Amino acid sequence: MPQDLAAVTTQAEQGSRKAAARLAEYYQFAAYGLPDPPENERKAKAEYWQKRAQEAQAK
Repeated sequence: MPQDLAAVTTQAEQGSRKAAARLAEYYQFAAYGLPDPPENERKAKAEYWQKRAQEAQAK
């Protein structure tokens, strides 16, 4: 996914539910799957995109 991360982010920002869900899944994996220091940042992004996906589904 990193190669198309910018494209998926753009789609999610434009309201794509599928893209928002994909970003949430990606950042959740990155937050828990990698021991890098910016784990909190990845976790925050995962939570943000998960919330955006839920909001889009509620529409």
